[in-house]
Amino acid sequence: MHSPSCNPADERLEILERQLVSHNLGEIIKVLADCRPRANESVTAEVFRELREIAQKGDKAVERLLFRKNLPPSRGRPIHPVRSAWALLSYEIFYLNPSLGNLFAARLVSACLERPTDLVFSLSHSDAVSFLVKHNASEVRFSECKSALIAHQDSRALYALKALRWSSAWDDIRSIMLRSVLSPQPAIRIQAYWLLRERGSWQELRNFMQDDSVLAELRRNPNARRLLDSALSHMKGAPGDANNASGCSG
Repeated sequence: MHSPSCNPADERLEILERQLVSHNLGEIIKVLADCRPRANESVTAEVFRELREIAQKGDKAVERLLFRKNLPPSRGRPIHPVRSAWALLSYEIFYLNPSLGNLFAARLVSACLERPTDLVFSLSHSDAVSFLVKHNASEVRFSECKSALIAHQDSRALYALKALRWSSAWDDIRSIMLRSVLSPQPAIRIQAYWLLRERGSWQELRNFMQDDSVLAELRRNPNARRLLDSALSHMKGAPGDANNASGCSG
């Protein structure tokens, strides 16, 4: 199981980021257009053609197009290859942290939480949204993400998890993150697993697993049990962990 934060494509984006003079949206798109991969060339070319046409109307028009292309399609609708290409390009754009209008990130996160989309589509698109949230965390309503994670077991929960990764209020979201590892939806369980490994501590997870209701659930859900056991062996504060030996509990 590989960490979702270890994306080989990010090495290319780090190189491109060093080429940027500013974080102007137009400059970012130009750099990406000049260095775009040759895979799916015809589909990628169509996306950049649309961007070049709208760019003639100015940066605000490009920003509006970017927002519109990141609104998740309704669940059950076929995902056109061009739509998937937009999701991949958006990942790169948001990774490079463009200067966007006020509340762009907050409005897009809210739209992703509003209604479900195809889960497979959301697996990749939520990564793009996550980088947008990373760079604009101060404007995102994390309480809205927490409510979506509590209420839903579909793509909305996945978008919420990817956004909550960047919430500074771990004490406020710890409980729901722990509960998410028990989700009946494998994609949600696995994302919660990685977030717990990144943000949680061994003692927090150990205490959670000793709760009677959780123990009963784990007996019914061996997949969740395996995930939690794996997390325990890798988390901060685990027996034998270097941080624990130095007195750091994480």
